[in-house]
Amino acid sequence: MTEPTYSMAQLALILSALENQRRNPNSKQTAMKAIERAAAALGLSTADVFAAADGLLDGRLSAETWRAQLLEPAEAATDEKDTSASTEPAADEVPVEPAPAEAIIGVRQQLLAACQAAEQWLLAERERPGDPGRT
Repeated sequence: MTEPTYSMAQLALILSALENQRRNPNSKQTAMKAIERAAAALGLSTADVFAAADGLLDGRLSAETWRAQLLEPAEAATDEKDTSASTEPAADEVPVEPAPAEAIIGVRQQLLAACQAAEQWLLAERERPGDPGRT
């Protein structure tokens, strides 16, 4: 496994989102091991977690939304295995389309997610050891 090029703050954010509570690992190696354990507990690989991390890290998704989306494909795959019925709709069934309001994330929700990501980043930066003159 090649080590990703994420900062400590980014790894802490990913780990916190995976475990659904704030985490602050001591080193990148500790963070990677903890992410690997948390991903395995959810039935995911670390590659899956890091492949989906961009939305969380750039602020497009909140931690809760990101975690839900990360778990969604795994749940959908198990649901597909359980169903043995045909996936084609019957002739008398009308296909159901999702409502547009559910599919579109509003500007307000995007701003809120960006603010939450910025807040988490600032908290992680504040706790990070840095210049002695920096407060």
